[in-house]
Amino acid sequence: MSFAKLDREKILNEALALLEKGGLASISLRRVAKGLDVGVASLYWHVKDKDELLSMMAESIYLDFIRSVPAVSNGQEWLREFGVAMWKAQSRVPDMRQLIVQAPIREDKLKSTDDVVVAKLRDLGLEDGDLALRSVRALVTGWTMLSARMPSRLAHDEQDFRLVLDVLLRGLTVPMTTH
Repeated sequence: MSFAKLDREKILNEALALLEKGGLASISLRRVAKGLDVGVASLYWHVKDKDELLSMMAESIYLDFIRSVPAVSNGQEWLREFGVAMWKAQSRVPDMRQLIVQAPIREDKLKSTDDVVVAKLRDLGLEDGDLALRSVRALVTGWTMLSARMPSRLAHDEQDFRLVLDVLLRGLTVPMTTH
């Protein structure tokens, strides 16, 4: 690939492909450059360092979870679809949850994205959208981490996960109070 055709999106896509094939350990700027047939120095015009690349990857994955949610009629359905999409991705690519946990977080980017989601949840009738969104993310990531440590449970894992997710979401119908 010529340097002129290199951009952040191509770099990101190559890094995500490496994550799916070889896990988080396979992510390095050198490997991304090799996959794109460019020199490592060329990447530095677009990505500051590996931490920035990991942040880009985590942000992209998170936005994909959000974009995957179909049109729904209420906030609980939206969160269910979001949670299932997140669970499927983290279950399919085990190191994805490690990326989400380890990638440096750009607080401003996460907050602006979450603000949009919380506003959407409010429009769909869910007032406590911020707490609900954080709860679903925590459930999914915790669930997939535990599942990976107990592979004998994986046969029924999706069914069990959906059941627990629904229990959490039903609890959102009870008005929450803050202390």
